[in-house]
Amino acid sequence: MKKAVDRFIGRFLLRSILLVVTAATLLDIYEWRYGELNIFEPKGEASKPIPLAMDGGDPYLRALMRTISASESNVPRPYSVIYGGEYFRGWNSHPDDCVYIPVGPNTGNCSTAAGRYQFITTTWEEQARKYHPHQPKVLFWRPYPFDPTSQDVVLHRWLEDNYEWGVDLSQLLREGQVEQVLKILSPTWTSLGYGIETNSMSAYLPNIYWEMLDEELAALAPVEPVEVQPSTTGNFGPGESGLGEPVQTYAEDWESESEAGDELENSESVVSDGSEAETLRDGLAEIAGGSRKLVEALLGR
Repeated sequence: MKKAVDRFIGRFLLRSILLVVTAATLLDIYEWRYGELNIFEPKGEASKPIPLAMDGGDPYLRALMRTISASESNVPRPYSVIYGGEYFRGWNSHPDDCVYIPVGPNTGNCSTAAGRYQFITTTWEEQARKYHPHQPKVLFWRPYPFDPTSQDVVLHRWLEDNYEWGVDLSQLLREGQVEQVLKILSPTWTSLGYGIETNSMSAYLPNIYWEMLDEELAALAPVEPVEVQPSTTGNFGPGESGLGEPVQTYAEDWESESEAGDELENSESVVSDGSEAETLRDGLAEIAGGSRKLVEALLGR
């Protein structure tokens, strides 16, 4: 009997474990496939790079990132665009759609470039392994999310890695060497100029960078406190100066009345105290006179 019960419990536990693992796997697959859609991505103006989705970071590199997107994804929804101008659906992974290249030095090939910075699939996977803010789960591996913030973070961390580029890009930008930085990056993003491909935006990129930098630095500027002037009444004509008559508030009226009341009460107290003293002296005098007459009567005077 005991063996039968042990076998039943063992089978029950095994089936429970298998059920939990299966359910977790199905939920993970569902989340990866249907978890996030990008159909509600904020839209910007195609003529101006929209602000980044990520918070913080080096303002010089942030301005550079927006400049790269001006030539690579100059569309209202840059985070969702793929090569050729179509849009993909879902942030769960790089879309990995290979689109035919009709013109240019790579005509006849296809490109998997996608997102604001037009990462091709292999480049995204390589850089995401090093810089992605959300690394894959240990138990259930899945592709790196391709949401806007992740795209920004991966590129920002990549650009600030001096070892990757052989130079300090941020320092070069602080020294004003924008063209030098664009030249260093042009083998990776050919639309930046200095390489085998350019586009209609390439010549304007240095000016775009300075405009983006002004915006990024302005966003970091502290807000100056507003000086509050005291309330005044009266009109001041030309040549007059001064703050005018101070506004009389109810609190001040109440305080004035309270002070007047206190003064009146104090004066009444003084008068009252003087009257009581005079009455006391009269009473004592009458008692003294009566006592003297009583003594004289007793002595027979």
